[in-house]
Amino acid sequence: MTQGLGGDPAALAAHLAAVQGAGVSLDRGVTVLPFAQLAHTAIDPRIPLLVTHLPTEGSAAAQQVGTLPGRSGAGWALLARIYGVTHEVVVLPSGARNTLEALAAVPADAGAALVLPPLPPLAALTSPWAMPWLSARLRAEDGCPWDREQTHGSLAKHL
Repeated sequence: MTQGLGGDPAALAAHLAAVQGAGVSLDRGVTVLPFAQLAHTAIDPRIPLLVTHLPTEGSAAAQQVGTLPGRSGAGWALLARIYGVTHEVVVLPSGARNTLEALAAVPADAGAALVLPPLPPLAALTSPWAMPWLSARLRAEDGCPWDREQTHGSLAKHL
């Protein structure tokens, strides 16, 4: 998903090179979103997230309104809710590392972007894409015995 660079292939290539330079693997892909679209797009925290067009002093992105149903907050609040305030992120183009909490407190430099490294599956349970992983984990050999015994028929009475 690449909505954040206005279709500019050179900017995308530069950002992706910077992501890899920051030590974040792109083997599972990357999601690229402008800051203003965070509340309007489903985010899979198991995949690296590149956030572009960060809010600068007095920018329109700093005054976001509206979120997807069921979401609490937008922008920085949403990132903190999904990833946690202590999640370390990489600021591009400088490569500086900081927490979401610290970055939310100050306006970004013009042209800055953020790289949020992926969360491990067990920490990414806020994502709807975590459900298949969770089901597989519960039904694994060393998982939950009750879950391994369930079938569509045994669960139908609970629906």
